[in-house]
Amino acid sequence: MFTAEPSPTWLQSLAIYSLGLLGGTIVWADPAQYSDDDRRTQAVLKNQVELQMPTEAILHGIGGTVEMRLQIDASGQVTKAEQISGSELFHATAMRTAMSLRFQPALENGSPIPSELVIVFDYGPVHSRNAHHHEMVIEHEDLGPPETHAVDQLTEAELRRNMGQDLGETISISPGVTMARGTGDTSKPIIRGLTERRLLIINDGVRHESQKWGADHAPEIDPNSAGRITIIKGASGVRYGPDALAGVILVEPHALRTETGIGGTAKGAFASNGQRGFGAVRLDARSEQFPHLGLRVEGNYQLGAALSSPHYVLGNTASETWNGGATLGYRHGETSVKLRYQHFQSESGVFYGIQNSTIDEFTAQLDRDVPITAHLWDTTRNIDRPYQGVRHDLALAHAETSLGSWGHLHTTYAFQRNDRTEYEQARSSITGPQYQFLLRTHTLNMDLEHVPIFIGNATLEGGSGLAGSFQENVYSGYTLIPNYRAFGGGVFAHERLTWNRAAVDLGGRFDHLSRSAFLEERFYDSHVRRGTLNDSNCDTSAERARCPSTFNAASISIGGLWQVVDEHIELKVDLSSASRVPNADEAYMLSSAPTMPVYVYSDPSLGVETTWGASPTLGLEYSWFHAEVSAYANVIQDFIYFAPELDADGNPSFDVTIRGAFPRYSYRAIDAQFHGLDGSLVIGPNWWVAFQAQGSIVRATDMDSGIFLVGTPADRLQVNAIGQWADLGPMDDLRLSVGVEGIAEQSRVDPANDIAPPPPGATLVHASFGSDILFGAKVWQWGIEGHNLLNTAYREYTSLLRYYADQPGRDIRLHISTDF
Repeated sequence: MFTAEPSPTWLQSLAIYSLGLLGGTIVWADPAQYSDDDRRTQAVLKNQVELQMPTEAILHGIGGTVEMRLQIDASGQVTKAEQISGSELFHATAMRTAMSLRFQPALENGSPIPSELVIVFDYGPVHSRNAHHHEMVIEHEDLGPPETHAVDQLTEAELRRNMGQDLGETISISPGVTMARGTGDTSKPIIRGLTERRLLIINDGVRHESQKWGADHAPEIDPNSAGRITIIKGASGVRYGPDALAGVILVEPHALRTETGIGGTAKGAFASNGQRGFGAVRLDARSEQFPHLGLRVEGNYQLGAALSSPHYVLGNTASETWNGGATLGYRHGETSVKLRYQHFQSESGVFYGIQNSTIDEFTAQLDRDVPITAHLWDTTRNIDRPYQGVRHDLALAHAETSLGSWGHLHTTYAFQRNDRTEYEQARSSITGPQYQFLLRTHTLNMDLEHVPIFIGNATLEGGSGLAGSFQENVYSGYTLIPNYRAFGGGVFAHERLTWNRAAVDLGGRFDHLSRSAFLEERFYDSHVRRGTLNDSNCDTSAERARCPSTFNAASISIGGLWQVVDEHIELKVDLSSASRVPNADEAYMLSSAPTMPVYVYSDPSLGVETTWGASPTLGLEYSWFHAEVSAYANVIQDFIYFAPELDADGNPSFDVTIRGAFPRYSYRAIDAQFHGLDGSLVIGPNWWVAFQAQGSIVRATDMDSGIFLVGTPADRLQVNAIGQWADLGPMDDLRLSVGVEGIAEQSRVDPANDIAPPPPGATLVHASFGSDILFGAKVWQWGIEGHNLLNTAYREYTSLLRYYADQPGRDIRLHISTDF
């Protein structure tokens, strides 16, 4: 029972009165006044279990902590355990211990309910063979019910196995997620057939802002510094803002060190294709003199030579990337402040083969298996023209504080600076870039999460918030993108009503954006001549035409979750909408660039595109079988379709300039429908040999004509056999995987609507092998991954590289890491 009931504010009183109309008892809960008899209690450990130290740890006096997240059913039995952090040396024994624990189940209104909590196993340090200094710490964490969207999460162990890859490659292991490789050593993520323009990347709570339009403009995100990456599939604009039509990628850093001392991680990797080397170090510290302060310094570097397809080198695809950052965190009681700075810098070449002087040259190379000048290219680390350079800086300040009976207030200010340069092939006397973009963005977000409200047997949790932004783009170079300034603001609210085995989400958001583009005279006249811009819509009194535009974007979301059979069968249903404002390139671009090897025609009259979607997700969770399958159907009004433009005879159009011949692509608004299926299953997740399968299907059509849309990913299916052993000789947590990936031919696109027919399908063979091993008094995690082991030549339909060359061939990757 409550020892004292807080006096509600007028806003709380209004909420209580309104929700009381639904019936049932309502209590506005003050977290500081909970007692053991409150309506919801946490699970309590029933049996003490002795932690078993691995032999290698005892012999070498190694200790450490392992953080595990447990799912506990209504009977108090652990049904699932997941390692969140800690050395892989202790993984196997920690997993066995976690699954053996028994709890008094969590209670809600006196009834047992499933719950989740975090438990920490503290191993050591151990200084002799017979010393066993270790303990078990229970940390209750209010995780709430799962997302009503389809969600995948990449853990730290998965991220380590994929170190050295960019964000698109890293998350493409998730079902329903593919990547569009550019014409260099870069890739962009695609979720359920929708490209990066229609998904949001949230980096440490901040919306990532960059120039998304180029085929080689990969997100300037360093996945190697992430502690966890979460992929939310489906329209998610309510909580995260405009553009989240396809989903959201949450990139979250490691938590700062909590105990005093210094520690960290060292990682290294090497990839055979392109002879790419990668190294990273992270240092975390907390001093006894300032125990409330945590500090982190981190950085990584990668250098790679030109990539190779199975039969030839992909000339000028070398790259060099380095990242660095620092974080300072303060926490005392219920108040925390974090200051963080990140720097991303990369230079990468653009494939030589995209250059064609005439239309005949371009069409002739479409039929060639090998580019005509491929014999001249070699595997070198030199980066020649054409190439791109990009620098991205993020500085943020985040504060969280308790407002008592109001709840918790989260406030984040961030500044981002995206500086991109692109270099055409030019005379040796020309050294500077032909295109330079500087994008500066200020954002301020405030989110108030109110304290829980009890309504009979249900609990209401949620909050509301405000978001504001100012952005300016400064461009110089050949006619391409205008300068612009944009002001945006949004307001949102989200609530979740939770019962014993069910939850309902409801949210809404409204955003407004005002943007003024400043067009040079040539730029402005070209649009007026084409009829895409009315001169009455712009102010031409100044040196440049000022063309203002305003956009309103609204989003709503209704989601439901029902545990049909306890925690074993779960059904999610998500009904959501989201909106996206056209980018400046979609409105004003009239040219080509090295990282966009097509000639683009834009349309300033394009309006807001809005998706309306439904997605049911079925999850099955048994000790011997895990599966999750999602279906989805989306209608996107005024979908901004980017595709080849055809002439009056139905043939592809081309533009020939002094820089070469380029196929013409244009932006145009249509009503589109996307639907499909994606999912995964695992048989025997805890067996010595497990079997895994995952796949995705996407269909996209123009609703008026019924024509399938160009650029939709082909169907995919991957099947793996996974051997896993707790220990084998000096190796712990041994894992061996062999898999076959099938990529179907995209047969649902009319070749007449594209520049070239879709490439044939392909079958690729992959394998991996890795374990933990004790060496030099430290536990090292190592692994070898082989991709496209048979060196199969194929072309990826979602990549513009398919017009010019094959995808990169066989790649053997070695990675190794250790914590200290």
